[in-house]
Amino acid sequence: MDIKNLEAALNLQQDLMANIKKHMAVLEKGSAPSLEKLLGDKEQMILQNTASLKAAEQEKARAASRWQERIDRRKASLESLQQEVAEIKKRIKK
Repeated sequence: MDIKNLEAALNLQQDLMANIKKHMAVLEKGSAPSLEKLLGDKEQMILQNTASLKAAEQEKARAASRWQERIDRRKASLESLQQEVAEIKKRIKK
């Protein structure tokens, strides 16, 4: 599950809360879920968390890339301005 905004995070939270409520209802009835069911639920949670982690890592990489592009553009602009100033200083000296 990709979490790209607050709405996706809220949807994930609601899904997890529904899962917790389901387990709580079973426990209140006095019968615990079978180990196979519990294992299946845990494996599903692992898959969801893995997907969430991967999406977060990708978003981090995209953000870092955008910032690096911004830094590179500013460096290029600075170098261009420095060259222009150097050229103007040479003209003044002549």
